[in-house]
Amino acid sequence: MLVTYGCGRKTSPIPPELVAPQALGRLTAANASDGIMLSWERPRQREAGTHLDDLGGFRVLRSTDSGPFELVATLDVTDRDRFRQIQKFHYLDAGVTMDVTYRYSVRSATLDGYVSEDSNVVTITREFPPRTTPTAVETAPSG
Repeated sequence: MLVTYGCGRKTSPIPPELVAPQALGRLTAANASDGIMLSWERPRQREAGTHLDDLGGFRVLRSTDSGPFELVATLDVTDRDRFRQIQKFHYLDAGVTMDVTYRYSVRSATLDGYVSEDSNVVTITREFPPRTTPTAVETAPSG
């Protein structure tokens, strides 16, 4: 009698490069009072086009001028089991210097370590954010 064991999966295996999350496409950067604020939307699909349900975190990369990118932060995603998941992520890079130009890119990663390609690259010079002019509020005279 011949007995074989299997995992029960009936489809062909997927190559590792198709299991990784799709690259983020809408990374933005803005000057904030405490540093540079990066923002991006939650990735929804894998490279193969299938639904991404095991998002594990993000890797934030920074470069000055034309130098090499370096990892400045690893952010974990902990909302996988929540009914309402975070749709937009933010990271404040407080370790920046005034009047220096920075380039940023973000990679997303799955729980089991598959990493996306780099996002779009954003370039920004650190400066104080513009001040907003307070608007006058008209009040009725008392009396």
